[in-house]
Amino acid sequence: MNKIIKSIKNSASIVVAVITIILLIAPYIILVFYLRRNGQTIQIYPKFKIKSIDRNENIDSTILENAIKHAEEIYKKIRNN
Repeated sequence: MNKIIKSIKNSASIVVAVITIILLIAPYIILVFYLRRNGQTIQIYPKFKIKSIDRNENIDSTILENAIKHAEEIYKKIRNN
């Protein structure tokens, strides 16, 4: 009988822990999805703020090409060794 009571207490404590974690994390997840839908995101570190994620900036293609070339060189070096 005592083993049954202990197992019920253990399982109940696990259920309470899971529910507590869900209640703590769920609002954050809901906020992230809500902000993403509106084109924003959360920055937590170093300062908590809400930022826009609009992609109006043009990325310089030469930077991307150079990065690809360097990655290919590293891959060749790793493959040869």
